[in-house]
This record gives sequence, structure tokens and C-alpha cells, in this order.
Amino acid sequence: YSDTRHHFAEFEGDPEILEERDCTLQQIAPSEHDTFDYEYDFGDSWEHELTVVKILSPDPASATTALCLDGARACPPEDCGGVWGYENLLKILKNRKHPEHQTMKKWLGRPFDAEAFDVAGTSLWLRKLKWPRVTEAQLRKVLMSRASSHD
Repeated sequence: YSDTRHHFAEFEGDPEILEERDCTLQQIAPSEHDTFDYEYDFGDSWEHELTVVKILSPDPASATTALCLDGARACPPEDCGGVWGYENLLKILKNRKHPEHQTMKKWLGRPFDAEAFDVAGTSLWLRKLKWPRVTEAQLRKVLMSRASSHD
């Protein structure tokens, strides 16, 4: 996470661009099946359509923590060039004979499995945040420490 990144969310029926820090999920998508678009990093145009699949009742015992229930695939490496750059990176990594294979492995700096997702590990990182009032500084610190650990 970096201050140089730009984010916005566009909500169904409302083309207004909103700052993510100024709203909660409950405010923008309060019901099951509500959807909204989220763009991370204007330069690389990572666009996500998010749908609220299920709303669970809060558990008083875990009111100060967040838990990852499920997930899929690894997060693309930062600054890999958006969707097109990421697809190209995966193609290069799949082909050991590609002229850029070693360069890309070195650039990544660690083994990379695009199909991997660690539910328990993600929950451990979420527990480091002070819920329900997570500040940008807290989030930045956790995300930067996660990135530097290559988790």
C-alpha cells in the first residue's frame, strides 16, 4: 500500500466516485446481492466488481477482529502492469524457455504461485488490524509488512 496509489469505488445506480475511507461496506452495499465496482491503482486499472454474497450476524466474541472465510488465487505482484502485464508475466513464468523467464523470476524475488491462496494466513494478517476502526496508517503498516515478508 502506498500513498501514490489511487482508489475509487463506483456504486450501482450512482456514478459518483467515492473515497473508500469515507464510507463503509454496510453503507454502500447493505444487502445480499448488492454490487459495486472498485478500482485499485488508476495507472494499472485493476478493476473489480464486488458482490455481497452473504451477510453473517456479528459474533460478539470476535467483534474486534476480521476473519477471511474464503478466497481464490494469489494477489498479483505490485506494479506488474495491470491485467495485461499480469497475464504476460504468467505466460513468461509458465515457459522456462522464454527469454525473459529468469528476469521475471528475479524481479519477483520469490517463488510465485498464481493459484495459491492462504485463508489462515490472510486471517492472521487481518487480526493485526484494530477493528472496527482501522486507520489508513494501520492498514498501510500491515500491508507493507506483509509485502516485505513475501507472504
